[in-house]
Amino acid sequence: MNLISYVIITQIDEFQKLWQKSVNFVYTNNIGALKSVVKRNLHMYKSNNIRDKINYLRLKNLLGEVDKNYQLTYFECKLVTDYLAESKIWTVKELSIFISFMNCFNPDLLEHITNKTYNKGSIFLTIKENKHVLVQALLNANSILIQEERIETVMKYHGYIERLIDENDLFEKNIFLFATGTIEVVNGQIFKGKAKMLKSIEILQDLGSHQLADNFQSKFDEILKFYETSNNSETPKFR
Repeated sequence: MNLISYVIITQIDEFQKLWQKSVNFVYTNNIGALKSVVKRNLHMYKSNNIRDKINYLRLKNLLGEVDKNYQLTYFECKLVTDYLAESKIWTVKELSIFISFMNCFNPDLLEHITNKTYNKGSIFLTIKENKHVLVQALLNANSILIQEERIETVMKYHGYIERLIDENDLFEKNIFLFATGTIEVVNGQIFKGKAKMLKSIEILQDLGSHQLADNFQSKFDEILKFYETSNNSETPKFR
């Protein structure tokens, strides 16, 4: 799963409750319960309402991340892409939908949509929830693109994030600390980067966010494995 798999919205609608419950099933490895959720809500995909279809595909795609038998088809991915492309202005809902489907896009398309996301979403930066979700979208995009060695793009988005967060955005600042450490590790600054990543995980543990800390620990292990199999530290990828 991505680092940030769901968002907390002030006014949570019924689907958002179902979404958060489904994400928790992934965190607790209760895949059977998640399969039941997907099967029970198939009627949403058969609806004439495009938002219902998209919401069902969010659930299916979440399950598809842990069970390949449920991965989205080309047609389903295209339905999502077309929906996002046709959305003139992005609010919290469009941003959270984009985050949910990031794993469906190839690197070029992900970069293209993320650029448009920043331009569309930044219009509403005065709304706190929008800013937080936009930051999460950029963080998630970077967690994917860094392993695709999209050097200039990762650094550009990292700069966007740094400008968007302020001292009161404690959660985002901690995730940004982890992301900064990731970049430093891949750049060959292994000890400096590891220290920041481990500090971020420690903060989550201290705050009692144990499931999220475990998720970040898995990401930490994944990044180190990627570093070890990439070019040696004498040839930095990030400048």
